[in-house]
Amino acid sequence: MSKLNYWQKLRWKQTLQSNFKLNDKTEVSRPAVSVLTLLLSYSLMSGAYASDKGKWTSLGPDSAVVTPYSTLSRFLSDPSAPFYGPEIGATTTLSGRVTTMAIDPNCKDQRCRLWVGTASGGLWLTENALSTKGLKWTQLAKGLSSVAMGDIFIDPNDKTANTLYLGTGEESFSSDALAGTGLYKSINGGNTWQKIDTRYNGSDFTFSRAIGAVTVDPHNPNILYVGTVDAIFGNTPINGGRVHSTGFLQPTLGVYKSTDGGASWSLVWDASNAIPFTPYPDFQETATHGVTQIVIDENEPTTVYASATDTGVYRSAPSLENGDATFKPVFKPAVTIFEPTWDHTAIALTHKNGHARLYASNGSLGVVFGGADRAGQLYRIDNADIPASSMVSSWLQITANYGDRSNPRAAATDICGGQCDYDNVIATPKGQPDTVVVGGQSTLFALFAGLMPGDNNRVVMRSTTAGDPDVSNNNRTFTDITGDANLNAKTYIHADAHAIVFAPQNPNVIFIGTDGGVFRTSGNYVDGASICSARNNLGTPIDAASLLYCQRVLSSIPSKIYSLNDGLMTLQTSFVAVSKTGDIMTGTQDNGHFMYQSGKTWTMINGSAGGDGYQGDFDAVDPSISYVSGPIAIYNEISVNHHNNDPSKWVRTDGPINAAGEFVPFNSTLVADPKVGGTAFAGYQHVWRTQDNGGDQTFLESNCLSSKNMFTRLDYFGALPANCGDWQPIGSDLTGPDFGTSRAGRYVSAMARSSADNKTLWVATRMGRVFVTHNADAANPANVNFIRLDTLASNSPPRFVSSIDTDPNDPNVAYIAYSAFDTSIYSPDRESFSPSDPNKPGHVFKVSYNPQTNTATWQRLDDNVPPNSPNYAGPQFGDQPVNAIVYDAKTKDIYVGLDFGVFRRDGTTGKWDTAGKKQGDGSLPVGVEVSGFKLIPEKRLLYMSSYGSGIWVLTLDK
Repeated sequence: MSKLNYWQKLRWKQTLQSNFKLNDKTEVSRPAVSVLTLLLSYSLMSGAYASDKGKWTSLGPDSAVVTPYSTLSRFLSDPSAPFYGPEIGATTTLSGRVTTMAIDPNCKDQRCRLWVGTASGGLWLTENALSTKGLKWTQLAKGLSSVAMGDIFIDPNDKTANTLYLGTGEESFSSDALAGTGLYKSINGGNTWQKIDTRYNGSDFTFSRAIGAVTVDPHNPNILYVGTVDAIFGNTPINGGRVHSTGFLQPTLGVYKSTDGGASWSLVWDASNAIPFTPYPDFQETATHGVTQIVIDENEPTTVYASATDTGVYRSAPSLENGDATFKPVFKPAVTIFEPTWDHTAIALTHKNGHARLYASNGSLGVVFGGADRAGQLYRIDNADIPASSMVSSWLQITANYGDRSNPRAAATDICGGQCDYDNVIATPKGQPDTVVVGGQSTLFALFAGLMPGDNNRVVMRSTTAGDPDVSNNNRTFTDITGDANLNAKTYIHADAHAIVFAPQNPNVIFIGTDGGVFRTSGNYVDGASICSARNNLGTPIDAASLLYCQRVLSSIPSKIYSLNDGLMTLQTSFVAVSKTGDIMTGTQDNGHFMYQSGKTWTMINGSAGGDGYQGDFDAVDPSISYVSGPIAIYNEISVNHHNNDPSKWVRTDGPINAAGEFVPFNSTLVADPKVGGTAFAGYQHVWRTQDNGGDQTFLESNCLSSKNMFTRLDYFGALPANCGDWQPIGSDLTGPDFGTSRAGRYVSAMARSSADNKTLWVATRMGRVFVTHNADAANPANVNFIRLDTLASNSPPRFVSSIDTDPNDPNVAYIAYSAFDTSIYSPDRESFSPSDPNKPGHVFKVSYNPQTNTATWQRLDDNVPPNSPNYAGPQFGDQPVNAIVYDAKTKDIYVGLDFGVFRRDGTTGKWDTAGKKQGDGSLPVGVEVSGFKLIPEKRLLYMSSYGSGIWVLTLDK
């Protein structure tokens, strides 16, 4: 095994000095080592060191097919479904969440370059974005050490559009928005990248952050602006392992400026101190979560606008403020002091009649979660060339109160629902100041509440009259361009819009980046209002106001919408399950569950719209039976399929769990027994068990079919009959006082049924409790005896347990992975306090239990030694969260999945290195975010699910 070379050691030393202002001594504090080892992992993932093991092979999906039955469009258009008439959805393809896009200003029919940045699937380019078929995508990764994209910007001073800036780390305030590795520049259209030094006052202001915004002065290529945002580490599939804080002082969130092309930087706006908020009680953060947008007025480039969450919009405009260049508020958010509502303002700047015009889309909790006063609204100011003190009160609201369907301005109200901090985007094409397009969530929740039927799901809306009523077209304001006009195979834009760009030569052609990938309109718009008379509300014809609303919003819809996702391998997969016949199943962020069978394509297997699919497994004996947690119809359900994942045959089985009202995260832990057919376990406060695949198949398929219940609202808000399923709680509440008061509360976070016998089950909770039972198969579920083990060892960490794997030869041995950082102070998520103890470090442990003496040992396996230490034994992955773990009993190797790749601990030497051949060289993408493993020992295959780069497999030593 080779050691790090001189320049790597030197960079380690320089990192210590530059980031933490340390002297030339080798001794550093634990927080410094935490950051340092994380930095080192970036270089390792880039191929600075790699093992001599095999090469990772991609299994896709790069073409994720969604059949008409399983699309939202099919259900929303079913003649028997409420609100809709006889449209039929189209077969389409999906990809993962898009965060940013840029289009070549020189775009022509023959060559139109479109750059697409994704949440954690890297940066992609197509050179034929206007093609209607045969679209080719290429991933641009050379020189990058992150797959999480925040913002891409084309330098307007380069007329060839080959000079690009890329900010890494996702800017969305979501629980899976991964931190990045800084700012990059390309001068060849993205083929290669160089990292820009982003030090300010001696430390890197992008480190441990994401970059939400990058922009360049349109008249001076040396003037750059960068906006930083809060970001996530430890993106565990089960909520609770994710942290914002690394346990050390993090860089200030704000706007940074360079006047020398990135050689030096200054902080020009401290967004964290922009308004007098106090930190949220459950965050180590200030009121804002960072700067999500920076816009320069091209007519007056010293005028710069910046938007930050819970802060509104601020502006630096010395020409309008008597030479004062400080950032001043020009748009106030809806949020009030001490009331965190995750308010977010998106802006778009244009010019009309010689003045700067701004559009703003602002919202917080939304109608469903916050009431009508929290509905997102749209605003416009036609003359922004005024002082900030005047501008802040001069905005015109161009949307109406929610639910007032007779008011034409109600069309785009609450466009982002309760997720305005996440999916809120507004754009206007160059040269068309009256055209404005806004994107958001969808009206799915409103549809179920019967509030506003009659649109095309309202993900993206367009106005050609600046949001004002169009008197020549029935006073319409915004029209719903989410669905096209093809009634025989209607295509819908996926919910949750994040990015919008226009074809420069034809701004009627619109590209939309969403949670389901990239979509494009044809550029032709037609009147689709004729279908409104067929719409109904739970079987009752819609009222006159709703009919008028429908006719307005469908009066100008795209003649055709194209999915551009074929070839984009960016689905954020959260687990991988492999049946004994070799079928592969995975779950995805907001795109449901997919299955791959040999010789076939990846196909969505959900019986409804998709949604977040986070856990799943095949039955150990009958591979035609499978389990999933996550939505077939709604979150936190457990569904079973007895028909080889036929999308129409899913049944809800979680009725008893639902009725018990136990606390559960966004998604629940779920594992099938590895040996015993019909048996599976689900984690809530108790462990719940079924021993016959969730219940009687005939009864379930007659009474609990998910697809039947989807639009009758039987189960949408949790009102599933308790007899839909036969799950039973085994043993005691693992989070409660039966096991003491320490580390109490919350829910089960990880489980593993040992394959060494038919009865041993290992379980851990969100707060760090660890248990084992040797009678998980007890006939009487109340007799299952759980033994708490974390109290038997002084060094067991009080942190989120993200993953467990067991020794197949010894049921009393397990390998346990922990999330968060050794020095993290608060809990990984926003649900509760959970102080971490820096005196109990570690992320990978071998736990051995002795039932005769009732003792347990925690052997730490991830000791971190700096390379300039005399005890250095090779690369370590450092103090960073571990998302997944798997143990190979044949070689005694251990594999761990991190936010930035896969590491392997050699079972003979005990040394860590990256797993597989050089990453980023036709193998794993550099910085790939790992979410799960599945080892098939008899075939020597290790499957890995990545959060943004699909499913991969590694052939292990025979």
